[in-house]
Amino acid sequence: KKWLVFSLLVGRYSGSAESWLDADIKLINEKGIDGVIKMIEETILNENYFDYALVSNLESSSKNNNGYNIYLAAHCLANTTAFLSKTMTIKSLIEQRGDEHHIYPKGYLEKNKFIQKEYNQVANYVFTESATNIKLKDNAPLDYFTKILNQIAQNNVALGTIESVELLKQNLEANDIPETILTATAETYKDFLLTRRKLISNRIKKYYYEWL
Repeated sequence: KKWLVFSLLVGRYSGSAESWLDADIKLINEKGIDGVIKMIEETILNENYFDYALVSNLESSSKNNNGYNIYLAAHCLANTTAFLSKTMTIKSLIEQRGDEHHIYPKGYLEKNKFIQKEYNQVANYVFTESATNIKLKDNAPLDYFTKILNQIAQNNVALGTIESVELLKQNLEANDIPETILTATAETYKDFLLTRRKLISNRIKKYYYEWL
């Protein structure tokens, strides 16, 4: 499993695959699979990779980004609860081909002069239930989270199924979304993307080193 994740993350076989396979097989025969993986972790999948290289690679508007797909696999393994949901999981939504929601809604960013490759960043995606996605509309995060917090305070939850501030913060953390999203506007979008890419990278690092 570690070898598969490693090869996908770094695009090991995306070019000259036959040459890389020959070299890797030779290396494994010499050092053994555990020895080669240890070497890879020390020289390639080290702190610099997760702190900088992967964060940079995640600056992408393609859902076929290998890092992003491994990130979703990590959430499926962890059975993470979907964005703004108390019970629905990301795994279930993926299996049902559920909605991938823009945390900063597409329409909101378009109104603020962001172009497609900016608002369709993988760091702006999250899985949520269709009913929730529809109700978020094209509001700024500040606006829809203000509504959610007011609903929690009034014990009248209609947007999502989160019933307390504590559960809301736990849900944000589980989905690798910084709490700054509670007051976020278009002016903070680029900072948000960088912060979330770092959180996504940390999730992938934990998946690789602790769960595989």
